[in-house]
Amino acid sequence: MFIQGKNFYHDEEKFIKSLIKNDSTFIDIGANIGNLSLAAANIINDGKIIAIEAHPKTYRSMLQNINDNAKNIDAYNLAVGDESGEIYLTDFSADDCNHISKENINNNVAINIDTIDNILGHDVGKIDLLKIDVEGFELMVLKGAKISLSKTKYIYFELWDKLTEKFKYSGSEIIDLLRKHNFKIFNLNNFAIGDEVKKRQFPEIGEYLAISNRSK
Repeated sequence: MFIQGKNFYHDEEKFIKSLIKNDSTFIDIGANIGNLSLAAANIINDGKIIAIEAHPKTYRSMLQNINDNAKNIDAYNLAVGDESGEIYLTDFSADDCNHISKENINNNVAINIDTIDNILGHDVGKIDLLKIDVEGFELMVLKGAKISLSKTKYIYFELWDKLTEKFKYSGSEIIDLLRKHNFKIFNLNNFAIGDEVKKRQFPEIGEYLAISNRSK
C-alpha cells in the first residue's frame, strides 16, 4: 500500500463492484480495515452490507473507517467458523496475516466465534456476494454456512494449500464442498474470470470465484 498508494486495492474493489448492484447483500468475512465493504457502500444503497473482522485492534480501525466514510455497513467483531464459542487469534504486527488458533500461546488473543448461519439468522434473504479471506480457515467458515450457501450467488475467496495445511486439510476439500452445494469454481486472473477449476492442488496463492448454478 505504501508503494502503490490509493491504487493498492483498486482492481479488487472494481471487481467487487462488478458483482453487486444497488439492492445487493454483501457479506465481507475477514473484512480487515473495511476497504472492500466501503467500496461496496458506493454501490449498495437499498441492500445490506455486513463486515465481519475478528481481530479486536483491526476491528477498531475498520469501525473508525466505517464511521468516517459510510452509514450503511453493519460491523461485527468476531471470528466465523463451524461452531459457536471462544477461540484464539494470533496477534502479529502485520494485521493481514493474523489467523485462527485453537491454542492460547504467545500473544494470542481470545475472541468469540460463531457460524455465519447463526450470525445472519433469518434477517438476510438472498446473498449476492460472500467474500471470505480468513487465512486458511475458509473450510470451517463454509461448513458453518449450510443455509447461507443455499442463498448465495457468488463467493469470492483465496486458496493456498500452505495456509489450509495449518488446519490439517487441503484446498481440494473447499472445492468439493462448494461443488456439493451446487457451485462452479473459476480461476481469477487479474480479477478477470478464467477457466473452471479442475485441479486438486493449490501450491501458490490464488483467487477464485464460485458461482451458484442457481444464479442462472
